[in-house]
Amino acid sequence: MYIDKVDFSKQIRHEIDSILDRVRENANWKTTRQNISCENLIHDEFELKELIESTREMSDALLSYDFFFYDSEEIIDSIDILKVRNALLQPENIENIYKLFLNIRKFHDMFSRKNDEYPRLYGLTFKIDIELVRDFIGRNRKFFTSEGQLDEDLFPGVAELTSKIFSKRDEILSNISTYLTKNSNRFEDSYHRFLDGRYLLPFKKEHLPDKNTVVQGISDSGQTFFAEPSWLVKMNNELKQYSLEKKRIIRRFYERISAELSERREDLILMSDLFLQLDGFFARAYFKNLNKAQFPHISKNIELYDFKNPLIDKEKVVKTDILFNDKQNVFLVSGPNAGGKTVLLKSMFFSIIMNQLYIPILCTENYKIKIFNEIYEVFGDESSILNSMSTFSSHIKKLSNCIENADEDSIVFIDEITSGTDPDECAALAIAIIDNLKKRGCKVAVSTHLNRVKNHFFNKENVVSVSMAFDDKLLSPVFKVFYDSINSSYALEIAMKNGLPKEIIEESKTYLDGSSLNFRDSLESLSKERERFERLNKMLEEKKYFIEKKERDIIEKEERLKEKMEKKLKHKLTQIENEFQQYRSKAKDKLENIKSKRDVEFFYEPASKARQKIRNSEDKKIPSKKADLSKLEKGDEVILKSLDTRAEFISFDGKKVKINILGKDMIVDKSDIGIPLKIQKKIKKRATEAGHKIERLQSWELNVLGQTVDEALHNIHIFLEKAQLSGYEQVRIVHGKGKIREAALEYFDSCKLVQKHTFSDYYSGGNGSSILYL
Repeated sequence: MYIDKVDFSKQIRHEIDSILDRVRENANWKTTRQNISCENLIHDEFELKELIESTREMSDALLSYDFFFYDSEEIIDSIDILKVRNALLQPENIENIYKLFLNIRKFHDMFSRKNDEYPRLYGLTFKIDIELVRDFIGRNRKFFTSEGQLDEDLFPGVAELTSKIFSKRDEILSNISTYLTKNSNRFEDSYHRFLDGRYLLPFKKEHLPDKNTVVQGISDSGQTFFAEPSWLVKMNNELKQYSLEKKRIIRRFYERISAELSERREDLILMSDLFLQLDGFFARAYFKNLNKAQFPHISKNIELYDFKNPLIDKEKVVKTDILFNDKQNVFLVSGPNAGGKTVLLKSMFFSIIMNQLYIPILCTENYKIKIFNEIYEVFGDESSILNSMSTFSSHIKKLSNCIENADEDSIVFIDEITSGTDPDECAALAIAIIDNLKKRGCKVAVSTHLNRVKNHFFNKENVVSVSMAFDDKLLSPVFKVFYDSINSSYALEIAMKNGLPKEIIEESKTYLDGSSLNFRDSLESLSKERERFERLNKMLEEKKYFIEKKERDIIEKEERLKEKMEKKLKHKLTQIENEFQQYRSKAKDKLENIKSKRDVEFFYEPASKARQKIRNSEDKKIPSKKADLSKLEKGDEVILKSLDTRAEFISFDGKKVKINILGKDMIVDKSDIGIPLKIQKKIKKRATEAGHKIERLQSWELNVLGQTVDEALHNIHIFLEKAQLSGYEQVRIVHGKGKIREAALEYFDSCKLVQKHTFSDYYSGGNGSSILYL
């Protein structure tokens, strides 16, 4: 929700605009800069919190991403053109909309997958018809430069026509130059003219070539005719035709784009509104990061620490604490002239305005601030001779408006309340006005020089009295704030410092009544007591700082010692690890030698013993008969005649026979197969000649998860041996992604059973399992 009416004075509006200009300068769009205005204050708490959080996310994103948005100043005006039926967009309008599409696509690509990091910015991506954006950019990108500018020479057919136009111009100019040189006496001068897309020659009146010459103009004197000879007419017509055809092609392009965008006008409005909001977040976030500003916690209290007034130069600004809690209704400021009372009130005023425009504030983190429905101010002098308004009259008129409209959701700022008339009447009126506003439940921040007003409200319930400090030795304000205290205006001291004669100052003191003198004396006494307290407090702060420094030094010393010990321990562990790796490498080499020897023995010893047995028993042939291979079944016993040994039948493809001998598959010719006279069906398992138990694997996969590294490596080796003997050409090992995987990969690289290995695909376990080719 937005406040309907903001009735601020011209001076205050000017000061607010000076602050907002520091934010506006970061915006990409003119419309964004216009929307960052005190007319758009937000007072709905939920909406304000959401906007603040979105700006906070944009601030964080600015630190992580390189932001660049294309500047499209008049995007709103460009879209408004499409309200008119069959409207034709101009090049700058199309460029603005194209840049909007580029910005929207960039934003979508940045945040469409950032739900966890930037939930609010991510949520805005759902408002985007990204397919419309991508489709338009994809089809028309070729007609724009990288800066988003239209290049008409990129339109279909335009480049060719442009080339013809330049070529024809060169031809015309060459012919004109030759013609002027040969017939120089017939021309007024040696320069041609170019009018309405046609080249013309300046003939003297008496030297027109012939009746076919076309006169396009006559000089003011009537002595020079600008004409085209017949040969030039033809060439100019060709040039004109090329130019008209080029314009027709360009217009057709603009008509197509205009019609296409006109159909999606509502989508364009939604996208422009969305980017307008994003541009506002961007401008505020950039201001935050540039000035190290902070976001508030919405509260019923106002607690600003180390607040810096954004109007004051950062080299001169004095940090101020502003504390005004929910139970307090009146914030009463007193102190010397030019001591900072008005600055303090305006600092609170500006912080509220900035917060309700969700602009970060220049103060420390975790500050608190309250939202107000109405904000009233009575700053400065708006007297007018034309309106017969005195200083006091203009002041009271504004106060009357505040009293009439203020309620419990309002705050009223009054600088120098009821100044400009009789002090006694001013004081009485000021007390009555403040009391009336208190009864209405609104908050009042007021400054005054009136002693009766200071005394009346000092230590009163729901009132916080604040004074601005004054150095009575240097006769100068120090711009320091003291809470729960009041202070004199020091008018006589400041007058003397600014050159008023001392005798006048002394004489003026004689005219002060007793109560005024007593009040000044009391304030001076309080001021001295406060100075004594400040000195004691400063001493305590220094002692506290000294103790804290000692504590920090001890902690730093402990940290350095701890870091030194950790480095030594780390170095020692590294040495042990290196030694362990060396021993492990040596052990691994020995193990590989043993394994290599065992592999050779395992695979080749049975075969050699079998061959030896065959040679030793050649006279003992196994009786067999011719085999009818088509009737054999898998598992039947057959005789391999060439080796005169029994084998297990696996399959027959009509030419070759696949059999298994001693756990190894092999392919032989059908003529080498016989059937034993005594057939044994379905051979389950056999023992090798070398004494190994051969067991055919039932699965090509081994899972070693949950085992120790040594157990896993042992089981993998046994599995690979069985797989090799069972005829598997590839197997899968499920090893997980931890230490077993590291050890297994090293084993695969060194194992002679493995030709190569690779990780499984994503759906089969990814890098948590490996495929081995045997």
